[in-house]
Parts: sequence; structure tokens; C-alpha cells
Amino acid sequence: MRVTREEPAPDRETWERQAREAAARLEYREVSPGRFRKGSWLGFHPDAARLTVAATWADGKGTWEARSCGFLPRSRALLRGRLDELQGKPSPGSALQTLAAAAAGSLAAWIFAAATMFILALPLVREAKIDWAARQERFEIRLDTARAPIAERVRAAPEWPAAFIPAVSFGFLVAVPIILWFAAGELLSPLSRLNAVILAVALVASPAAFIAPGVAWPGLLAGLAAPLAAAAGYAAVRGLFRDASPPARPLAWAGALAGLVAVAAAFAPLLRQIDVYTTIRDRVLLGNPAGESIATFYYRHTPLSAYAVRPPALNPRTVALVAGPLPFGFPSSPRHILMIPTLSREEFLREARGPGWTFLIYNEHGAAWAAEAAAELKRTHPGRAAGFVGVSEGGLEKVFPEADPRQFVTAALLRDGTSLERKPRSYAAIDAAWAKADRRRQLRNVAGAATSLSIFLGPPLLAGAFVLWTAALVAALRGRGLKRAAGAVAVLAALLVTAGVLKLARPEPELQRKLRDEREKCDTIRTLAQQDGKRWMELKLEAERVLPDLKSAAKHPEISVRVLAADALGACGHADAMPVLGEMTRDPSILVRYRATDALARFTDTRKRIWYLSEPQNDEIYVAESALAGLIDYRP
Repeated sequence: MRVTREEPAPDRETWERQAREAAARLEYREVSPGRFRKGSWLGFHPDAARLTVAATWADGKGTWEARSCGFLPRSRALLRGRLDELQGKPSPGSALQTLAAAAAGSLAAWIFAAATMFILALPLVREAKIDWAARQERFEIRLDTARAPIAERVRAAPEWPAAFIPAVSFGFLVAVPIILWFAAGELLSPLSRLNAVILAVALVASPAAFIAPGVAWPGLLAGLAAPLAAAAGYAAVRGLFRDASPPARPLAWAGALAGLVAVAAAFAPLLRQIDVYTTIRDRVLLGNPAGESIATFYYRHTPLSAYAVRPPALNPRTVALVAGPLPFGFPSSPRHILMIPTLSREEFLREARGPGWTFLIYNEHGAAWAAEAAAELKRTHPGRAAGFVGVSEGGLEKVFPEADPRQFVTAALLRDGTSLERKPRSYAAIDAAWAKADRRRQLRNVAGAATSLSIFLGPPLLAGAFVLWTAALVAALRGRGLKRAAGAVAVLAALLVTAGVLKLARPEPELQRKLRDEREKCDTIRTLAQQDGKRWMELKLEAERVLPDLKSAAKHPEISVRVLAADALGACGHADAMPVLGEMTRDPSILVRYRATDALARFTDTRKRIWYLSEPQNDEIYVAESALAGLIDYRP
């Protein structure tokens, strides 16, 4: 794009000298006689944007010509502003407009990056579906729970909602460092001059963070595409703000932005400790149809996305394939390990190359062919073969000289070792196998960091963006003489902010507070009773005292009350609470059904527990998973 401007100049030498002085004062460098340049690529700050200015003289007139590579609406206004400065007519800056542009560009960068990550997350979720369905199917058949076909519901689960949740977190992880730098560069031109360098660093660092064994290509594409999408989204929106000039006192504004980020980071552990987001869910989302729809969407589609990004060690049930018979003395129940034996080399290799296994167990003591099968699997599937526990007689150590020594245990230790010797050594081997078998470990760690950033840094940034957009709109309306409209917008925004703050700051309703206190009291007595058996009677008396109120709260019209009632009923542990919880497993709210199912898993009466948890097994995945876990594990 090119903009030209003429001015009278009778003396050529004087005009050219004044032009060079003006360019030098504004930090232009002379690249050739009468040709000046400043700025850098991706310098969104008006003082840092890359442009070239030519100063020529002819027939008593001096001509300024400004060029840039921009084609957005802002580009022409930017060039005109630079010519005004060269001619000694600078326009005043607007911090409000600058920060509004930065806020809008930040949100656009997040959206662009999340959209890119969504496309790249779909294969990851699709792979997780196959793996999880295979694992659930084996688990249900082995435990004779085929009447609860969670595997079929996993296969039928829609992929796009499950991919959407981690995509937002991944997109935020990639976009936030870039957009914070860009926003700071809007205030301080020296920072904006380094935008291209920062983006180049992101293009190098992001793939390194995302690439993990088994997802190399998606990780590479995500690491390259998401930063570029974030920068493109920021530039697209920033270009629409043609009047966003550098503000006065930029250091103060940049300090305020840095303070916002520092406060958000400093308060993150405190927010997690006091469960502020759980409070927001209970007080804001639950209680109105729109909020309940958001919560339902999250809980309905979270299991598959969580399975796709969390390590196997965090999965409630783990399936291990055994080369040979089950190793005698190898512990499984404390780690929820389901071991599937194979009795021939061909059967093992066929199964090991399929999905559904957290790690492998090479039982060389029980099958002489285990070392040979391990070598063959290492040749064809090296990543999968590396995640193993070896019950070895020495042959497996030769096949895997690079393996962690903790991955090997001896048959003698499992057979003759005491419990104090055998279990810690076996658990260390399992942990080492999990670390090697997790083919997406780096990506999952990144997902956890991204989720934390989304939770603790996202809301303050969005709240700040809302305030800036509102202020920019008010300023624009007032500048056009629409003072009444500007006042109405300001009042409406103030009312919305005040209503939200008051809703969060108001004291918890008496009924919810009472239910929460009763649950905590019962849990405290239960913990003490596990150390002193004489206190179980105290828990029984307390349960009989609060049971009538809990039964009444279980039928309350508000979801948040029923959720707390389910938790309290599970904590009290009274036998008469089980029928009430059984009714709550048919509640319209998925969150209430999940909490009721989870509460039933705490009861000691195995026969009744199986009876009441049999129906929730046929519920949605989120509820059915909890029911199946309750059938297997008793949680005091």
C-alpha cells in the first residue's frame, strides 16, 4: 500500500536536509539517498510497524511517499499518521483504543489457535476411543459385567465435543504467551519490534512441547499451526482498529498489564485451594437453564477427552497383556490391574499389536518364548514393546539393554520374597512401565498445564477484555456526540458487572451451608473411626440425627442442593440412605446421578451396593464409569 503527500519547498537542499533530520528524529534509518525505513515484520505497534518512506523534490515541491505491505483498513490510516509525524503534525495517542485492539486481538488469537487445535485433536480423540473401548470390553468380559456395555457407548460417543474441550486448553496454552507479548508490544514499541522473533521461537518451542511418541505428526502440525493461527487472528482483528495509536505514558499501561498477569498467576493456587470455580459452578451455572446446559455438556463429554489426555496411571482401570501365564505373586488389585494371559508367541504378538493395553508383562519364567516375542515386538513396534514389566531370568535384559533396571523383577522375588520386599519392588516396576508405555506423556502433561492456564488466567483476561471493549465503545459513542447512548452502555455494563459480583459474593444459602457442614462432620467422624473403631457408633448416631433432613434435601428442586445432599448421604453411611441414593441415580441431572452413584460406592454392604449400582451401569459414560468402579472397589 502507498500513500503520498506534497508540501511546498522552494529550496531543494534545505528541504532534503529537513527531511533527513525529521527521519532521524523519529528513528528512521536511511537505506539509500532520500529513502528511509523503520520497524519490523509483525510490529503491530504503530511505531514498530515496518514501513518505508521516500522523500523526493521536484519543481518547488517536496513529496513524501510512505509504503507498507499491509492491505487491511488500518494500513492507510497508519501511513497517513506516519506522514503527519514526519511533517511535524503528530496525532495524540489513545491508550483506550490501543488496549481495546489488544484485547480483541487476544480473543481472536485464542479462537484461531483453538480452532486449529480442534482439527488436530480429532485424531487423538479417535485413537483414544478405540483404545478405551477395547480396554473396557476386555475389562467387562473378564469381570462378567457385560450387562453394562460401556464399551459400546464409548464407540458411539461423538468425537467433536470431546475434541473441543482439550482444543480450547491447548489453544490457550499456545496463544497466551504470544498474545500477551503482542499486547505488551502495543504499548512499548521495542517489544513489538521483536514480535517476529517471538513467533519464530514459538514455532520452534511448540512442536518440542507437543511431539510425543505415537503422536509425532499431530504434535508437529499443532506446534506449527497453532502459533501461526494465533498470530493471524491477532493481526486480523488488530487491523480493524485504524485509530489505535500509541498511548501516552506507555510504561504505566504496560505495567498495569504485567500486574494483571502477575496477580492472576499469584492467586491461581489460592483459587484452586478454596474451590472458587466449584463455587461459581454451584452458584452461577446451576440454577439457570443456560448454566445447567453448559455444565451438562461438560460432564457429558469430559470422560472421553480426559481419557485422551491423562496418563494411564490416572485411569481407574488398567489392562496389562502377559506373555505367558500370570506371574505368581505379582500384585494387581491395589493398582486396579486386569492381567490378560496369552499362552503362545503368536497369540501374544497378535494381541500386543492391537489397542487396549496400558503396558505388557513379559513372564520369561513361565514362558521360554517371552524373550523371543519381546524381541520381535521391539523390531516391529518399538514404542509399544518398551512399556513393560519383565519377570526375567536374564534373557529380557539382553533384549532391552536400554531399559530402566526397575522394570525387571525376578521370579524368585515374587515367589519367595516377603510382602515388604515384593510389593515395593513390583510397584516400582509398574511405575517404570507406565512411564515408558505412555505414548502421549508429554502431550498429556502439556494438556494439564494448558487446563490450569485456561482456568486461572483465562477469566481475568476475559474480564479485562470486557471492561476494555465496553470502555472503547463508550469512548467511540461519546466521540460521535451520542452521549446518551454512551451513558446507557456504561450503565448496562456496570449493572452486569455488579450483578455478577453480588451473585458470587452473597453468602451461601442456609440449606446448602448446612448440608456442606453435615457432610464434613460425617467425613471427619469416619476418618477418626478408621483409627479408633469405638467411634463408629458416633457416626451411626450422627447419621440417624441428620437423615430426615438429608432425605428432604434429596427431593429439593435446586440441583446444587441435591448434589450436596447426595454427598452428605454417602458420608453418613447409614443403611437407610441407600434407597434414597438409589432414587437419586434416576435424577434428570447428570451431575446429581454421578454424585449419587459415587456416594453408593462408599457403603460396605456389598450385596446392596451391587443391587443399587446395577442400574447406573446403563447410564451415560460419566455415571456408568463411577458405577462400575463402585462395583469393583470399596471406598471408605
